[in-house]
Amino acid sequence: MRVLIATDGSDGGQVAVALVSSIKWPACTELRIVTVVEPVEPEFATEWAQLGLHPSSYDDHADSAAGSILDKASDQLARTGCGISRATLHGRAANELIRHADDFRADLIVLGTRGHGLIASMILGSVTAEVADHAPCPVLVARTETLRRLVLGVDDSGFGRVAENVVGAWPIFDDVEIEVANVAQGMPWATALVLATPVAPAQDALEASLADHRRLCMESSRRLAQRGRRSSSYVVLGNPAHELMRRAADSKADLIVVGTHGRTGLARALMGSVARNVMTHATCSVLIVRQVDRSVIGVAA
Repeated sequence: MRVLIATDGSDGGQVAVALVSSIKWPACTELRIVTVVEPVEPEFATEWAQLGLHPSSYDDHADSAAGSILDKASDQLARTGCGISRATLHGRAANELIRHADDFRADLIVLGTRGHGLIASMILGSVTAEVADHAPCPVLVARTETLRRLVLGVDDSGFGRVAENVVGAWPIFDDVEIEVANVAQGMPWATALVLATPVAPAQDALEASLADHRRLCMESSRRLAQRGRRSSSYVVLGNPAHELMRRAADSKADLIVVGTHGRTGLARALMGSVARNVMTHATCSVLIVRQVDRSVIGVAA
């Protein structure tokens, strides 16, 4: 595998490095550690000049800070036994991370949720979300330092199936306990009343829908078992993002894995996104799977 780890030395960046260092990576994995130095803002350049410092000294100071961050991360990741390379990127953080992931042909990007200082901040809702929307590979948003148990959100879309295949095929999940979770969205009772739907038929329809969701969950769990995975299944009625996060918290999962259509802009704002809500609000790490054309993953029958 080829894994791009983005860190800025903040607590969130350090969690990302710690998580990567705790994972058992397959042989010949290459870890590329990067940090991003953004251009100095005009107002900051003025303040810099008022201190009697030339704006170019900002770049020197930022590059020095970046080198220290990369040194620390490299030392911590050395324990993985993987090949390690490093780079300091210059420019707009999200653009540079996406571009470098493409150039590096990354199978996975790992980053934290918060950042600060001269090194580009990775604030969830901006850099992290933008990278997750546009990266050429899955994105792992790190909030925990271990990977022992995960909740896989599945549905009847191709996106859920792609996420399942990542969990089934990537060696890093060989020893991870997996719970396949599916959330059924039933007809709200208010809607049933508006439609003048009798309660009994509505209940029957709900039970039939839950049966379909259980079957989908069990089929996913069966496919994972055929790939040597340890998995169980869970179906609940409610809001998908909320219930996935609640289930992860109840089961003390380190990770939630979800597929996404990767909608952006107005479409996402209008329709919402389970992946976006989970990525924003989960207390554990989240793996966003949008496209995996560069990995060994294929949709199995």
